[in-house]
Amino acid sequence: QWRDPKNKITQERVEALLKRGHSMALALEKWSRSGLWVITRADKDSYPKRLLHQLGNQAPPVLYGCGEKALLKAGGIAVVGSRNASPSDIAYAEQVGSKAASAGLGTVSGGARGVDESSMLGAMNAGGAVVGILADSLLKASTSAKYRTGLMNGNVVLVSPFNPEAGFNRFNA
Repeated sequence: QWRDPKNKITQERVEALLKRGHSMALALEKWSRSGLWVITRADKDSYPKRLLHQLGNQAPPVLYGCGEKALLKAGGIAVVGSRNASPSDIAYAEQVGSKAASAGLGTVSGGARGVDESSMLGAMNAGGAVVGILADSLLKASTSAKYRTGLMNGNVVLVSPFNPEAGFNRFNA
C-alpha cells in the first residue's frame, strides 16, 4: 500500500487520478493532432532551464505549446501592455517588435489583444522570433491565421501552463 510521507496525498486521490488516464490519453491525442506538444519539468532537454532556475519548484509542472521549442531557450525582449491600447500605442508596439527582430532579438509577450499581440505581430512580420506565453486558449491560438506563417516557419512558439482548451480567466492573465 502506497503512503505519502508528508500525508498530503491520500491513496484514494492517487487511485482517482490513475483512473483518469484514459481521458488524458484522448486529450493528448486530440492536442497532438492539432500540432500541440506537452513538456514537463522532467523533460530536461525541452523544459526551459531559466524557468526552472528562476522559479524552482514553483515553475509550472507542465507546459503546453506549439511551434519551435528551441525558441524557449533563446530569450529576447519582453513586451507587455494594455489590452485597450490607443492606435498610436498599437503602432509603437508593432515598431518595437519589428526593431527587435531587425536587431536579432526575439520578442516575448503574453499574446493578449492590444500591445502584447501587436508587438508579436510586428516581430513576426519582420521575420523575427516570437515567444507567446498565453493565459488562455492555446488550442485556438495554435490554429489562428495570425500565427500560422510564423508557426510554419519555425519563428514562433506559443506556450501556456493552462489547459489548452481553457477560456479566459483573469486570474491566469
